[in-house]
Amino acid sequence: MHNTQHSLPDIPMRQFKRLSDGCRALAEGKLDYRLPDEGRDELAQNFNSMANAIQRRIDELQHSTERLKRSEERYALSIHGANDGFWDWEVPDDRGHFSPRFCEMLGYPVDASVSDTSPLEAPTTFFTTRLHPDETTTFRTRMIEHLKGITPQFMLEHRVRHEDGGYRWIMTRGVAQRNTQGRALRMAGSISDIHLRKRVEQQLHHDAMHDIVTGLPNQPLFIEHLQHALAQRERDLHFRFAVLALNLERFHLVNDSYSHAAGDHLLHQVAEHLGRSLRGGDILARLSADHFAILLHDLSSNSEALEIARRLLELPAFTVLGSRQILHIQCRIGVAMSDDGGNAETLLRNADNALQSARNDTSSPVQIFQSSMHDIVLNRLTLETDLRNALAEKTLSVAYQPIIRLFDSGIASFEALARWQHPEQGYIPPNVFIPLAESLNLVHELGMLVLNRACLDIKEWIRQAGADRVRPVSVNLSAHQLSRPDLASELLDTITSHGLPPELLRFEVTESLFTRSGGPATETLQKLRETRIAVLIDDFGTGYSALSYLHALPCDILKLDGSFVNSITADSRLRAIVRHSIDLAHDLDMAVVAEGIESTVQSNLLRSIGCDFGQGYLFSKPVPADEICQMLLAQNKARKTGAG
Repeated sequence: MHNTQHSLPDIPMRQFKRLSDGCRALAEGKLDYRLPDEGRDELAQNFNSMANAIQRRIDELQHSTERLKRSEERYALSIHGANDGFWDWEVPDDRGHFSPRFCEMLGYPVDASVSDTSPLEAPTTFFTTRLHPDETTTFRTRMIEHLKGITPQFMLEHRVRHEDGGYRWIMTRGVAQRNTQGRALRMAGSISDIHLRKRVEQQLHHDAMHDIVTGLPNQPLFIEHLQHALAQRERDLHFRFAVLALNLERFHLVNDSYSHAAGDHLLHQVAEHLGRSLRGGDILARLSADHFAILLHDLSSNSEALEIARRLLELPAFTVLGSRQILHIQCRIGVAMSDDGGNAETLLRNADNALQSARNDTSSPVQIFQSSMHDIVLNRLTLETDLRNALAEKTLSVAYQPIIRLFDSGIASFEALARWQHPEQGYIPPNVFIPLAESLNLVHELGMLVLNRACLDIKEWIRQAGADRVRPVSVNLSAHQLSRPDLASELLDTITSHGLPPELLRFEVTESLFTRSGGPATETLQKLRETRIAVLIDDFGTGYSALSYLHALPCDILKLDGSFVNSITADSRLRAIVRHSIDLAHDLDMAVVAEGIESTVQSNLLRSIGCDFGQGYLFSKPVPADEICQMLLAQNKARKTGAG
């Protein structure tokens, strides 16, 4: 026999083992074969070579088996780590194989006899009949596209019915195996549990589109509803709707007086009431702190929108959180009709413009949008910008109205009044720009501008007319300013910086600030009075006056409102009230100024009942600062002439 390369047949491993052991025994002479001596060595050598080849084959097979086992373990571990459910679909026979994890994710009870790696065999209807109705069509369309080879992979996020009856979000993936003609013969893939992620995404989307306090839609979602209503109107010209903008009056006082928690609770109560008052299909949204928007669908007429708006005005009494306090909240409403045209943002803007008109017109709490309202709002926005610039550049001026001693017509003091000469619109009345400054939170800047200008003018009057001829100047303080805890220091530092004695400045405040005793306003005014600065209570008697607390006011001078002066000559009862008020003020060491005097009859009557001072057009209109010096000099000359 010749020593040749041995080719081993493909036989079972145990037979390889027997053959190998036999060859090795024969080669070692452990088997008794009667062979010639001359051929024994060659035969033993060949048998030994064959035994080695067989052993190498055995080692290779054992190594391959170990590698396969480790690979299977890695695969099983990967599947377990992925926590996904796997499926295998034999397409022509519609036979599916579903892993135990797949069945577990659907809540399907797997037979206990089935091992962890044994799949469940069932038709694909086991899975497809559980698809959510809203996504069944999409699922089938995507699957057909992939089976036809249009898409390289099937992948879809969708819902599937759990055995408990609810739906779970899953991600289904799969890839088809095709024959040479491109026909899908088999498809395999997985499902992943994405229910928690989708729930979080849905919650985030809900939070992004809803108000956190009331749970109502916010402005972006309300705009979406408006866009849908506009689209419906394009399809049906008879479809009519309206947009309402609703504002709660003086809501900020709830937060300021109680707490933000109480304010939030009130908003929640208001939202619930408004929701109950609307029809099915109407949309209620909260756009900002006290600002709501309403979309009224499918109206029969514009008058129906007005009827609903007027009904919404009738808010019930609400209870303050954590107390027995009852609040009676009022609201105002602006209405924009779908007939006005424009896009969603325009309609909402129109409703807001109408709301602004309703807030300015106290006689009508509901206003329907008119095109002129938009022009008014644009003008207001322009004025806002111009007022900011005027304050920043200090281009506002100050006029001074004399306060006259009624017994001798001499000038006792002046009131400083802000004036705005707009470069394009001309004179802007104070009743326009002062409320505007308050709404823009600029009233403190305006007040400090007036104080600084008054200090500069007083210094100039002293220079020209002499210190003995100059009279004190009163400057108005707003409620917003008096809420500042350090206001007294600011005012005193300003006066001191100009080198003026404090008694040359006075400050006027409205009586309404003292409906409650104490508070920062009272403390601030007391600090000013301690430095010899007089305090005047303006508009005394305009709805808040109570003689019972007059003694508690931090006040040196009372200013009777002009409405009293207008009627005092014709109304004897009012005249008696004014007389007793003056007497009481004198008993409390307070002087009295009557505002709005326009006739000699009024002046003489007020003097006869003991009023100390008068202010009004009878004596002088507010005049520029450069005329005050001439007025002081003229008064001094007249006094000397009279004395001579």
